[in-house]
Amino acid sequence: MNLIVEQSNLYASQHHANLDLTIEELKAFFGLLIVMGFNKLLSLRLYWSKDLNFASQRIMDVMPLKRFLKILWFLHLNDNTLMPLKGQFGYDKLYKARPLFEQLNTTFHHAINPSRCISIDESMAKFKGRSSLKQYMPLKPIKRGFKVWVAACANTGYCLSMSVYTGKEKAGTSKMSLGEQVVSQLTHLFKGKGYSVF
Repeated sequence: MNLIVEQSNLYASQHHANLDLTIEELKAFFGLLIVMGFNKLLSLRLYWSKDLNFASQRIMDVMPLKRFLKILWFLHLNDNTLMPLKGQFGYDKLYKARPLFEQLNTTFHHAINPSRCISIDESMAKFKGRSSLKQYMPLKPIKRGFKVWVAACANTGYCLSMSVYTGKEKAGTSKMSLGEQVVSQLTHLFKGKGYSVF
């Protein structure tokens, strides 16, 4: 939360705007997104509509539409001014979301003591929009989306770490196959501690 507030306020200031986002307001914003997720309307603006067939008083009581849209516009996780350009050393297709994935993986690892058996497999996160990261896998139940490699506790299914597939690496950047790289990356915190990986 602190990272999102800091980076969103920075992004707004880089665009000569004043956001003044706080953690409490960010929590309220995420709460509204959750409510909107189970009460879907055709447009964001309909939640604040004057038409009582669409308006959600619960949402309107939390924050005005203009404030919601301003937070949505400036919501950020990483400083764009430090992002390496394509072709430069350190270029990362997930640069803008990388801090979120790192934080989730750290939190996953500290939240549970897994069984001695760890399972690794790929998963598809459904996505229909446009992205260079989107994959098409015709044999999967979810055919289009982001391919995510997941290490999970084999007994509970709890996610221990994950990695989004960003595409083929350039030839010669690694001596390991893709499968070896995935297993090594997702299990590095468990090496030498007696875990069995499947």
